[in-house]
Amino acid sequence: MAQRRRLPGKLRILPQELLRPRHGLGAEGSRGDRRQPRRRFRRPLERRSAGPVRAWRRSRPHVRQFIEAVHAAGIATCVASSARVSKMHITLGQTGLLPLFEHALFSSTMVSRGKPFPDLFLHAASTMGFAPADCIVIEDSVAGTLAGIAAGMRVFSYYGDPHSDRDGLTEAGGILFHDMRELAGLVPIP
Repeated sequence: MAQRRRLPGKLRILPQELLRPRHGLGAEGSRGDRRQPRRRFRRPLERRSAGPVRAWRRSRPHVRQFIEAVHAAGIATCVASSARVSKMHITLGQTGLLPLFEHALFSSTMVSRGKPFPDLFLHAASTMGFAPADCIVIEDSVAGTLAGIAAGMRVFSYYGDPHSDRDGLTEAGGILFHDMRELAGLVPIP
């Protein structure tokens, strides 16, 4: 049986929402009300050819550089998202970030309670062999920030999206940042 290689350092948990394309139309619903599905947008997007959609989907600026710096430092990463793994494969694949994370994708479908409960982050940390106190969560939602704080992890909250709830992220207890270049200075990368 192959031995699992443990990477030195701390685990960085990135929400799939932070890595998704800007202004993407998903099936989960709008940022303002996640309970109302955007099903009306799903079919037209599925019918489009892959070329235009792939060109339209880009990750947020400087995300790849940050992730590559974290990987170069030998720090383990994963994505812990409310989305299904199949959707993460599509979204991360279209942004070109899937190869950086396909080894460690965690969905709220793997736990009994999703965000704002800490279950997803605790499951991801446990599966990857890290104590919650050794993990850093990078989030863009109030629910995710609350989940990371409840899990006992240090949480950095992205508010660079025009639809972000900066006040809610502050109240939830996240360390705010608005640019991935700024995050690189906040997160301790050896």
